[in-house]
Amino acid sequence: MQVPFSIGVTGTPGVGKTTLVKDLTNVMSLTQLAKNHECIEYDSREAIDVIDCDKLSKIDLSKDRNFIEGHLSHWSQVGGLIILRCRPDVLESRLTKRGYSQDKIRENVDYEILGGVWQDLHDDKRPKIEFDTTELNDFWLEISSWLQQGCPHMVEITDAKDWMSCADLWN
Repeated sequence: MQVPFSIGVTGTPGVGKTTLVKDLTNVMSLTQLAKNHECIEYDSREAIDVIDCDKLSKIDLSKDRNFIEGHLSHWSQVGGLIILRCRPDVLESRLTKRGYSQDKIRENVDYEILGGVWQDLHDDKRPKIEFDTTELNDFWLEISSWLQQGCPHMVEITDAKDWMSCADLWN
């Protein structure tokens, strides 16, 4: 799929980023990008790799034409963003099936409820499109149309999915 510039595929862990891009050839994992540019360090206390978002944000991706897939890809210099969201109870179930600890599940579900990616993008002017992946549908027709139109700005923070306003649906 031809993209006009680098596109970040972002969202809370478990929303379906990897599933969305699995059949594409022009995908780079954010973790690999961070490793290639030495923006990742091992935190021995937490026993996890940690991406330095400040360093990541300085990587020039202006000549890149890839999808950058990862929950922090919105911190990179991509030209546009595909933001994936998922109803909190479904996200909790997905993370439980992956074997996440209860603390990690709560952290990620809370991040999703509060619209975490959107909080990071408060004043961001890049073109964005958002999808609710609660039902893992095929969004490629809409994404292809968005790409063919040159990635117009489709959604602002005020238009983003508000899980707090529909909590009665998933409690």
